[in-house]
Amino acid sequence: MNFFSSKLLLLFVAINFSACQESPESVALAYSKALGKADYKLAQKYCTPPTAKLMGELERMLGKNPLSEKEQKKSDLLVSATCTLTSPSRATCAMCCGENGLPTTENIPLVKDSTRWLSPWRVHLEKTQNQ
Repeated sequence: MNFFSSKLLLLFVAINFSACQESPESVALAYSKALGKADYKLAQKYCTPPTAKLMGELERMLGKNPLSEKEQKKSDLLVSATCTLTSPSRATCAMCCGENGLPTTENIPLVKDSTRWLSPWRVHLEKTQNQ
């Protein structure tokens, strides 16, 4: 393989790897759909470790009272997310579209985990004094 071909191959591989990274929008949408279907194990995959622990607690509390089929079907209405970067390592995402076709009112906070290369964005819920 000549020098030019090897550089071209390296460039192609680099572009493909960067395209494999999950965007904040895709993480927020996948998390919301999993949570809407009460699939807490799947939702945990999109969370920071403290938030994943919270999902485990939520599953233990609600596990005996699963969501109705009607409630679970609402997550199928979520089709996209719009995210705003609040800093280089934080984003806030709003989901679209709910039952009435309007964006949801809850924002999903995400943080960028520098230890994860292909999938750096994670949902990060912080407990406030009011919660």
